[in-house]
Amino acid sequence: MMQNKQNIYQIQSQYYSRSYISNYIFWSNLISNNRQLLYFIFYFFLITSVLILLDHSNVSWTWRSLHPTFYAIYPAPSCCLPGVIHFRQTYTQVIDYLNSIECHKNYAIDTAFDDLPKRANLQTYLVEPNLVHHIGLYSRLRKMYINPYLLD
Repeated sequence: MMQNKQNIYQIQSQYYSRSYISNYIFWSNLISNNRQLLYFIFYFFLITSVLILLDHSNVSWTWRSLHPTFYAIYPAPSCCLPGVIHFRQTYTQVIDYLNSIECHKNYAIDTAFDDLPKRANLQTYLVEPNLVHHIGLYSRLRKMYINPYLLD
């Protein structure tokens, strides 16, 4: 019985030493043969991490879209609401407000939605990255000299 255990230990130690040596050889060959590739990977991750730490918008939105836990939530500015979600407790206020207003040429529906938090004392939040497509862009830019279809 003791002899079998010693044989098993010897086989295991030989296996681990061989795997250690083969891993060492693999990594040393990889490093020596692909030094330019390793420099590229290192600098790629270095630059990407610096941009993320500086909160560069193009990079931060990309990694924020990987999982909902990475989303950023801020108090929303009162401009250009791309999407609005209301809680069950406030949707009656929203319906009553929308039924009480009248939209016309200079007062579009997205402008009315923009005025709603001020009139109903609601708190608005902005989620990054943007999760919806902005359909009210044209009415927001109507008075400006910018073609809104170029920005969409």
